[in-house]
Amino acid sequence: MPETGYYVLGTNSTINTFGYLYLNSFNPLNIEQNLIQGDDDKGDDGQFVISYEFKSTKTYILVVTTHDQLVIGPFQVLSVGLKPVTFTSMNNISTSTTDCESSFVR
Repeated sequence: MPETGYYVLGTNSTINTFGYLYLNSFNPLNIEQNLIQGDDDKGDDGQFVISYEFKSTKTYILVVTTHDQLVIGPFQVLSVGLKPVTFTSMNNISTSTTDCESSFVR
């Protein structure tokens, strides 16, 4: 069962990652729309870290991308919070092949 509270999201990778948190939807043609916050290097070794008070009644989208164009590779999305977090992959709606996406499911 989801629970409202503060959660921390970040990545573990050898690739320099950026993370962007959106409320309800992500529009690659208007990346500012619904943007809650983004981060580049709060974590070690070029990893993003996002801390936010998530509401159990809301839907969040986490967009993960790389610092440099045309860089692809594996990464893990990590979460810490009151309850376990379930991530569900979405169809790639990006206009670029360098973006990877996951959604935070309430």
